[in-house]
Amino acid sequence: MFSKNRTIFLIGFMASGKTTVGKLLARRLGMSFIDTDSEIEKKVGRKIPEIFKTDGEPYFRKLESDILRELVESGNIKNAVVATGGGLPCSEGNLALIKENGIVVYLMVTVHDIVNRIEDADKRPVFKNFVTGGEIYEKVKSLLSYRENYYRQADIIVDNSSGKTPFMVVEEILENIING
Repeated sequence: MFSKNRTIFLIGFMASGKTTVGKLLARRLGMSFIDTDSEIEKKVGRKIPEIFKTDGEPYFRKLESDILRELVESGNIKNAVVATGGGLPCSEGNLALIKENGIVVYLMVTVHDIVNRIEDADKRPVFKNFVTGGEIYEKVKSLLSYRENYYRQADIIVDNSSGKTPFMVVEEILENIING
């Protein structure tokens, strides 16, 4: 049985539903919700697109790893659902750290669904230079292909493709946690 002192980490590509599902799951379990991207913005005092633009992706990935370590070491992730940034599990040591400290759930989404869910490229810094649908599609496909090697190491994999409501996804996660 799942212990509420454990942490549930949600991983997956951008627009896979980590924040939406995470908030619902946390509410359902009576747990707190933490979004690593929001934690970075609070710590640095800037929005993520601005961090990418002024400091670059390597700096952002370092911040992401630092925040993760701080959250784990502080114990603030106990009894919490944590939505991670899409690239967080791919940075050295991060996947092992989250697997050691909680249950890892991969919200799997198709390339087509991801592209359809990306509403504003300015809010998605990795895609700031891609403005046409075809370019975005190819970039998502390539990046997802690389990241899936990490994502598929999750303890639980849940399909969050079109046609499923966030409530349905939460129920599937809970079923996997309870029966898994």
